[in-house]
Amino acid sequence: LEPYFIAADIYAAPGSEGRGGWSLYTGAAGWYYQTVLTGLLGLQLRNGGLIFSPNLPDDWMECRLSMELRNTSLEILVKQTGQPCLTVDGRPATLIPLDGQAHQAVVTF
Repeated sequence: LEPYFIAADIYAAPGSEGRGGWSLYTGAAGWYYQTVLTGLLGLQLRNGGLIFSPNLPDDWMECRLSMELRNTSLEILVKQTGQPCLTVDGRPATLIPLDGQAHQAVVTF
């Protein structure tokens, strides 16, 4: 299965051993996606924008996120540096605006 799917079945039949199935029928993938965004990345909607409070494992030094939300195209880099900071389009910011424009953001923590 794709890495963002969660299987309801893991097949054991000859020729299909280990394959996952019924992933699109459980709704689990959507909840997993929600958990990654809110729990792992700490993403929250606030005051017309996004804020982050990342909770990445210690051995994950960075991750990248591409998304479109409220007609705003976002390219986001989340990095462990020991210095909390947010920059949007190269400038310090308190949130990532959802204003219909394309933005590049770097979230460090």
